[in-house]
Amino acid sequence: MVLVEQESVDVANGAGWEKLGGIVESRREALGLTKTEAAKRAGVSLSMWRLVESGRYSAATNPTLMKMAGALGIDPPALLEVVGRRSGAEETVDYMESLAAVLDTIPLTEAQRSLLVSLVRELTDKG
Repeated sequence: MVLVEQESVDVANGAGWEKLGGIVESRREALGLTKTEAAKRAGVSLSMWRLVESGRYSAATNPTLMKMAGALGIDPPALLEVVGRRSGAEETVDYMESLAAVLDTIPLTEAQRSLLVSLVRELTDKG
C-alpha cells in the first residue's frame, strides 16, 4: 500500500483536488495503466476517472475516491485526507463518541443505553 506524503494544502481553494489529481495520475502512470484500464480496475466510469485526475472535480464521493485509491494501491484514508475528507470508519467512530457523550447527559438505565447504542451501531453498519 502506497502512503500519500502529507503536506499543508489549501483545501478551501481547490489545491487539494489538484494535488489529488496529480497523485492519481502519477501512480496510474507508474503502474503502466491507461485511464481506461485504471477506471475499469476501480469500477468507476472513465469520465469520472478523467474528472478526478484532472484535479478540477470536487464532487467525487468518498466511496469513489476509495475505489480509485484501492485500484492504484494507495492508502485510501491518506488519499481522502489530501482533500480534507475522512473515511466513513473515522466518521463513525467520531459519531459514536459524540453519541456516548450525549447519552451520558440523559438519565437512562443501563439496559436502555445499551439498546440505543446497539440500534445506532446497526443503523451505521447498514448505512
